[in-house]
Amino acid sequence: MRHRCETCGTVDGHVPPDCPENTAADELPEGLFEVGGRVFYTCRGCDQSVELECEVDEFDPDVAYCGGSPRCLP
Repeated sequence: MRHRCETCGTVDGHVPPDCPENTAADELPEGLFEVGGRVFYTCRGCDQSVELECEVDEFDPDVAYCGGSPRCLP
């Protein structure tokens, strides 16, 4: 099920820079976004938002997959 931002109305994985939910978006590396104090990335296979489980400086956008299905593996 996809989540719709209650503030700006956009769907998971879409990070509009002017949305108040993404206040720290300019401080995070490309490919990461913050919602409610938690850092997420968008899976390259299914476009689902996934909570980051490593340090921000360890994030590699080339392998940003959720691993939830065979198409979501690098």
